[in-house]
Amino acid sequence: MDTPPLCTFSKQPKLHDRYEPEIQLALQSLMFSLSVWKTGATYGLQLMGLKYRDERQHWRNPVKFEDAEPTIGQKLGWWLGHVGIRYIWARIQRVSLTEQWSELDEVPFSPLHTCGFCRASSPPPRLSHELQDHWKRKVWVWMQRLETLFNVFTLLNFMAFLSNGR
Repeated sequence: MDTPPLCTFSKQPKLHDRYEPEIQLALQSLMFSLSVWKTGATYGLQLMGLKYRDERQHWRNPVKFEDAEPTIGQKLGWWLGHVGIRYIWARIQRVSLTEQWSELDEVPFSPLHTCGFCRASSPPPRLSHELQDHWKRKVWVWMQRLETLFNVFTLLNFMAFLSNGR
């Protein structure tokens, strides 16, 4: 009688790994709808007694003490900023990892070559997949730079919060 191996590793991604960005999108959208969409504030803002409001209507009638409810367009914009961009970023990262954009060689700016028949100098012809690989590599490099910049600003914001409490 054969015993199954104690540890089996599959090369195929599991269901959770394959659909992780979509699961995150659904959970974050649910949290957003239960907090910002219903009450006009995140849980942290509710703890501080704050909430989002429509500033345009507030400035039109400043005597009115009630806060103007945000419009649907504003709520959708906040959803896009809080949830949608994270999903788009995660999907682009997933595609760049599966297609290995970081491993693609950059297409070098090669020197001019001479034609055997006329001895004229001209740039060597490029294949279409080389141009596409070059484009993907550039996008991957810019994604890494943006992610590093975002992390630096997040660290600076956290340090400023620790020093002033705001």
